[in-house]
Amino acid sequence: YGSVKINTDGAHKRDSSKAGSKAGSGGVFRDYQGHVLGAFSANLDVPCAVHAEVLAVIKAIEPAWLHTWHNVWIEIDSLLVTKLFRSPHLVPWLLRVDWQNCLHRLQHMSFKISHIFRKGNHAADALANHGVLGSGLIWWDTAPSFILPFCQ
Repeated sequence: YGSVKINTDGAHKRDSSKAGSKAGSGGVFRDYQGHVLGAFSANLDVPCAVHAEVLAVIKAIEPAWLHTWHNVWIEIDSLLVTKLFRSPHLVPWLLRVDWQNCLHRLQHMSFKISHIFRKGNHAADALANHGVLGSGLIWWDTAPSFILPFCQ
């Protein structure tokens, strides 16, 4: 009760038509009754899936902070990212400053982090895949139609 649950995910796809890859992140914010408060997807320029997963959390904390949702439960399907909260020195160096800023915000919030198996994280997965195909960062104040089947 009174907390905002944030499900996040990162996606990384090899681009067979080019010598590169595409990545995205996404997250969905719900109140204690499961109502969607907002969602985001972002196109990323990162080299691997770990970076995308870490950036998904970083990008989720920014709007939580701005909306003053300071009691959050972060749920992610990456066990590695859950462990990074206990060992921040293991965060890839390219993301360390952003990660430290994220942790600084979280110090002023009440939060918990937990792991969810991938099959339970469909809405965030769909948002991350949307980010792979999109450009920039997109914020929705309600659930976008393509995640509605996963928000019931």
